[in-house]
Amino acid sequence: MTGSSRLEACLASGMLRGDRDAVAFRHEIARATIEDELPPDRRVALHRAAMAALATRGEPARVAHHAEAADDGEAVLRYSDAAGDRAARLGAHREAAAHFAAALRYADDLSPAARAALLERRAHACFLSGAIS
Repeated sequence: MTGSSRLEACLASGMLRGDRDAVAFRHEIARATIEDELPPDRRVALHRAAMAALATRGEPARVAHHAEAADDGEAVLRYSDAAGDRAARLGAHREAAAHFAAALRYADDLSPAARAALLERRAHACFLSGAIS
């Protein structure tokens, strides 16, 4: 069975859904189950491929998700930072805080000033979302 016929079978069965020029799992549970069954090297390779494919589409949150799953610290910093800024502009402060937290997990090599700025942006997002404890 070719790759395209396997894709067509998944679309026909309802496991995947087509969305313009992309496909996605119909249910998060199915996606998580399949991802959990993948060998770690294959999982990382697929996240890297998804990250590369999405990088040009202007969706930093999706790229950041795949960058973190691929353990690509440089990409996590770049895309989580952009995703956090976008979420904050849209008023999604809890999501912004989560993106900034992801970036901070890879911020050890940032300059002290850059790390402090990232910490400040996360603290501000936490404050606005009521996540200060």
